[in-house]
Amino acid sequence: MPGEIVLEFPKEYVRQKDLIGEGTFGRVFKAEAWELCGRDGVTVVALKTIKDNATEDDKQKLTDEFELLKTIGRNKNILSLIGCCTKTEPMYLLLDYMALGNLQKYLRDFRKSHTDNYANAEGKSPSLVAAIL
Repeated sequence: MPGEIVLEFPKEYVRQKDLIGEGTFGRVFKAEAWELCGRDGVTVVALKTIKDNATEDDKQKLTDEFELLKTIGRNKNILSLIGCCTKTEPMYLLLDYMALGNLQKYLRDFRKSHTDNYANAEGKSPSLVAAIL
C-alpha cells in the first residue's frame, strides 16, 4: 500500500547493497526489502543507519529523525519513511529510494549542464517525478 508505513520490519528481510551517501553521523545504502508493505517480491529502498563508530548522541539523532519522519507520514512530494528495523542494533530506517540520487546533487548537476539558460527552463527540465522509483 503506497501510503502505509511499516513501523517495524524484519531485518532478515532486508539486504544492504551499495553505499550511496554519508553524513556526519550516518550512512545511506541502496537496499532490497522483501514483501514490504504487502508487495510481492523485492522493493528497492534507501537504508539509513548510523556509522560503526557512532556515539549515543548519533544514535539519538537517528531516533529523532525517525520520530519526525513518522509524524510527517507518507507524502508523494517528499522523501518518505517506509519502515524501520529497531529490534537489534544498528537501527535501520527504510526510505524511498531516489534513483537519480539526492535532490541537491541532481539540481546542481542539471544547472552545470544547462549554463546557457540559468532561468527556469520552461518545460525543458526533466520531471523530478522520474527520480523516485
